[in-house]
Amino acid sequence: MKKEARKILLFELNEVPWKVALDYCKKFPNSTFAKIVAKSHKYETVCPDTGELSPWITWPTFHRGVNNEKHHISDFNQDLSEANKKYPSVWEILKHKGISTGVFGSFHSTPPPADYKDYSFFVPDAFSADSRAYPEYIEPFQNFNLVMSRGSSRNVSSKIDMKSGLGMVMKIPQLGLRMSTFMELGRHLIDERKRPWVKSRRRTYQVVLAFDVFFKLIRKKKPQFVTFFSNHVASAMHRYWAAAYPEDYKQYNIEKSWADTYKGEINFTMGIFDKFLEEMVSFIDANPDYKLVIASSMGQASTTADLIDSQVYIKDADKFFNRIGIPTTETTKVASMFPQYNIKINSGKIETLRNGLKDLRIKGEHVEFREQEGGFFAIDFGQKNIKDEFAMLGDEKISFEELGLENMMIEDKSGSTAYHIPEGIMVIYDPKDVSAKEGITKIPSTAVAPALLYNFGLDVPEYMTFQPIKGLA
Repeated sequence: MKKEARKILLFELNEVPWKVALDYCKKFPNSTFAKIVAKSHKYETVCPDTGELSPWITWPTFHRGVNNEKHHISDFNQDLSEANKKYPSVWEILKHKGISTGVFGSFHSTPPPADYKDYSFFVPDAFSADSRAYPEYIEPFQNFNLVMSRGSSRNVSSKIDMKSGLGMVMKIPQLGLRMSTFMELGRHLIDERKRPWVKSRRRTYQVVLAFDVFFKLIRKKKPQFVTFFSNHVASAMHRYWAAAYPEDYKQYNIEKSWADTYKGEINFTMGIFDKFLEEMVSFIDANPDYKLVIASSMGQASTTADLIDSQVYIKDADKFFNRIGIPTTETTKVASMFPQYNIKINSGKIETLRNGLKDLRIKGEHVEFREQEGGFFAIDFGQKNIKDEFAMLGDEKISFEELGLENMMIEDKSGSTAYHIPEGIMVIYDPKDVSAKEGITKIPSTAVAPALLYNFGLDVPEYMTFQPIKGLA
């Protein structure tokens, strides 16, 4: 055993790179983030995954200490039994070693493990098939969160699901939802009437509600290790990078009016994070047995500065799969990130689906898909700016409507003006550590999980590569 273990609060700030983090600090020098960055250990995490980088792949790499060539996790809701057996997530290892652990929204925390009620708290990610959570009084919130997330996957819905919302309201005192949060939401809804384009911020306000629930849990339970995941900055960066950083593009095909409208959205989302951070830092200063680790499993950078009018997705699954020759009674839809469509299919129909997808083309291009064990398929829709609304199934020309597809109009016309890069951030704030903290050091993202285990005095598995991380291990 090493020196006394420190408790860890891991805030998973999805996909934020140092460019955005330092730019925010420069523009807002009095922010909590700017203040703690100056006195924290700073790292640039580099994800060693191969192939296309996606957060549902890079976070398992971060959590499990091995890259995707070993853990083979490529999509939400695929069967993780083999990966969990060989390369369990860091929270599974810690919990099974007797370290009190809380998980809130971390990727691939769904389905919850059989022993999820043995955790201090366990709130699965937003791609969960059901609203199970622990403590059980959180389930109405989780149900509301799942319903709203799926209703705003691409265009933000202006509807509020009253049934799930009422269930959550009945649990407000237990959940820890604060009056100040509801007042802020009310001001936002009024603002939407004046400036309809700010409706896109509803995604961020879902995280504000989640943080209220999380923060009450951590203050009450004070587990030794805890995670909280947020995608709200990543979502804004994908959509609005070209508005915030026009200088990053050689070709800039963006209307000035669009850029002027959305240029502050990334900073808005970072400002919401800064409010969370202010509370977390106050909590940690009052409980100095904790350290705060802010991390991303990768980052983002500019791609192309183009607006998009539409994207293709599956609107009517019955039509789509029946046209390929598969009754939907043979399939089970599983949650995925729009516009990807994930299903599990009965074994007798796997070959039929595989062959049908191989024959499917939109605008002359094959629709990409991935197949995993157990009849799991991930289908990549999202084709942009399609003018002629038809697809080819083999030699047959079929209209989108007949095939169950829709060419969805994109309200804010945002494309992916930024996309994933291997480099992310890690900031380690420790109120007990007064050592000098100059510069930013590069580390592989696979180094974090073994360092967390080392912090708690646990042996590092042989399949992980341990390296010292100053401020953590």
